[in-house]
Amino acid sequence: MAQTITTAAVSRVNRRFLLLAIVLAVLSAVLVYAQMSRSGSKSESSAGTVSVVVAKTDIAAGTRITSTLVEVRSFTEDNVGFQALSVPEQAIGQVVRYPLTAGEQVLSSKLVNTTVSSSDNLAYVLPAGTRGLALHIDQVTGGGGLLLPGDHVDLLWLPFTDGPAFVLFSDIEVTAVSQSVVDVVPAAPGLETDPAQQSTGPRTRISEGTINPDATTVTVMVTPEQMITLLCASSFAQGNGGSVTVAVRSFGDTAPVAPNAPQCPPNELMKQFQSQSQ
Repeated sequence: MAQTITTAAVSRVNRRFLLLAIVLAVLSAVLVYAQMSRSGSKSESSAGTVSVVVAKTDIAAGTRITSTLVEVRSFTEDNVGFQALSVPEQAIGQVVRYPLTAGEQVLSSKLVNTTVSSSDNLAYVLPAGTRGLALHIDQVTGGGGLLLPGDHVDLLWLPFTDGPAFVLFSDIEVTAVSQSVVDVVPAAPGLETDPAQQSTGPRTRISEGTINPDATTVTVMVTPEQMITLLCASSFAQGNGGSVTVAVRSFGDTAPVAPNAPQCPPNELMKQFQSQSQ
């Protein structure tokens, strides 16, 4: 009988110890979880969050960024990409160099910076609707080697040797001399957030540049229609001993000179001139 009582007592004690062990184990687990949560919160808090500009939608390469294409989101500091932008104004007006997907952070390395007044890339100096056309020149036809990017010129055409000269176009901007590209005040397209607000007035060069007397090409800013005419005139002159000449205008002179050149190619003019020479 005593043995039975002893066994029952021991059994009750073992159950109590087992229950206590279970309670302690659960309590320990709760305490460990709470400590880990606090550590994680402290770590995240210490990392902090920063504002980052992201693409609101997919943006194709070559797209000029507007306010509707980007937004700001918060990221922890350790999740922010190198060269990430923090405010939309840093991205608006610039051109996407590589495609961006929706939600992707906008990095300065993925943009073409067109918000500076000088650019080595001619494509971001030319206003929309214009073209840059390169012409071969020498010191005689290029202002004695003193022509600078940003100068305005009249384009003269001598169709053939010993023939008459004509005015092709007046007040044309020289956007580059050899590899030197013009730097202009904010009328360049990259400096406008709204293409409709682009200035249609004369642009002004912001530095004097460096004269290159050895330059053999100039690039002029023309319309697509002027481009076709100028290319025809230049090609015709090269084949007939003539030339296309630039006459430099004084600074600020915008007075028009009426073009009087015949249609290119000037076949009738050439026949007339040849008959008069005989």
